[in-house]
Amino acid sequence: MMLFDTWIPGSIVFWGAIVLIVLFSSYFRYRTRASRHRMMEKLAEHGQSVSPELIDRIESGKDLRK
Repeated sequence: MMLFDTWIPGSIVFWGAIVLIVLFSSYFRYRTRASRHRMMEKLAEHGQSVSPELIDRIESGKDLRK
């Protein structure tokens, strides 16, 4: 019975950590993608052209500074 009592909390902590890691990575990926789309919207609002190459780089997630 003692082995079973220590196994349950340990597995809950392990799977909870896995779930938190997945949620955090998804959240920050979403924020990055949303920020890039806001940048494109601001460019369009100010009348600057948004080239197809820029759109491809944004959609693919490549670094925009190059």
